[in-house]
Amino acid sequence: MPQGSLLGPLLFIIFIKDLPSALPDGSIAALYADDTKLFSSILSYLDAVNLQQALTNLDSWSLHNNINFNALKCKALSVTRKKNPVRYDYHLGQADLQRVNGEEDLGVIITSKLTWETQVLMVSARANKLLGLLRRTCPMLTDVKVRRSLYLALVKSQMSYATEVWSPSHSTLKQKAERVQRRATRWILQIKQGELSYKERLIHLDLLPLTYDREVKNLVFLYKALYGHIDIDISFIKSVSHGRSRRSQSSDIKYLETPLCKTATYQSSFFNRSIKLCNLICKLIRPCDFLNIKTFKNSITNLFKDELANVFDPDKPCSWGLARSCGCHWQQ
Repeated sequence: MPQGSLLGPLLFIIFIKDLPSALPDGSIAALYADDTKLFSSILSYLDAVNLQQALTNLDSWSLHNNINFNALKCKALSVTRKKNPVRYDYHLGQADLQRVNGEEDLGVIITSKLTWETQVLMVSARANKLLGLLRRTCPMLTDVKVRRSLYLALVKSQMSYATEVWSPSHSTLKQKAERVQRRATRWILQIKQGELSYKERLIHLDLLPLTYDREVKNLVFLYKALYGHIDIDISFIKSVSHGRSRRSQSSDIKYLETPLCKTATYQSSFFNRSIKLCNLICKLIRPCDFLNIKTFKNSITNLFKDELANVFDPDKPCSWGLARSCGCHWQQ
């Protein structure tokens, strides 16, 4: 089967379908196209030995099926907060695996501490390069709608990819990412710095701040998970109470139990931040807005547009999200 054929991906998936069955208990393989990730919880030296056995089994499987793993592209990454984690020199066949503190996986840089500074810097650099390319190659393009479309397709897409995973929680990283759109809106409108405020440019172009855009994506993804649109384990999410929304006198609004977080990393994780947002918007939108995903997305997008017009302050990052810990920007 030639590379690039329509049947190629399907036949390859069928070919490797039995790969996970070669693993011992305690090891899990995550497969996406021709990418394979093997992971396990390493609490002791015995766990590390078990993971090495899984690697050995994978190597045997590859030899049996006449397909070889590229050991040079295989890395070992330990995700832990421990000062002295279990260390083990893993190998695949005869090749020792390089140990790294971070690795790009499907466009997202995963680090050993699960921090997202490297990811924000990478996507911001990519987006700025593409924005610079547009500046140089489209100097005579004056149509604002076309410029806006180019920005959405080429630049913002870089800043929005997989933000459910890497959405930054620190204000410094939020500002770093937001600067890309600040520069882009000036280019779209062909104005100089100081002619219009960032907030005015966003309203004029019908854009949301990137921080708001990430929260919309978080809520939409959580909606898909809760209503079975995507295959993801949500058995740990529980409804804990009912209440009334600001826009309805009915009492059929369900709130979700916020996970108990002992670390800052868990506090900024997807489910924790999204559940908090979901509980908040339940008070602000109508129950009928949850009927389908299109209605839900339109409703929360309009809610964030109201926030942009009435609350958002480009100079105060504490206003850059619906769930604010300070009270200086709360609407009465």
